[in-house]
Amino acid sequence: MIDRGRSALRQSEDRFEIEPSSLHWEEGKLIIEIDEISGPPIISRVSVRITLTPSPKKVRNMLGAPFYSRSAVKTKINGMETVGVHRALDLVQSRNPLIKPMLAMRVPRHVNWKFD
Repeated sequence: MIDRGRSALRQSEDRFEIEPSSLHWEEGKLIIEIDEISGPPIISRVSVRITLTPSPKKVRNMLGAPFYSRSAVKTKINGMETVGVHRALDLVQSRNPLIKPMLAMRVPRHVNWKFD
């Protein structure tokens, strides 16, 4: 996807497309449609439609910073309830001149932290 020019990119509030592949929201589900041809050494076509139904529920806030957050989230995978980790990095906020000095500081870790 990275070898295409700007003309292949289309973006709207609920759709992101790099022709011919795309991501879009449909009835509360994220639909990922991949239609690509791989490169050497093995050239083959990859064509698949993936449907994601969002269900994460925040269980515990593990870290909150002006440009980064980490939380434990509860979700279901193949019908089995599980707890995973969600991480988010705000690259726009991390470029803020007031935030940049904080990037050099190590965030303290919780000692003996465990899932309940």
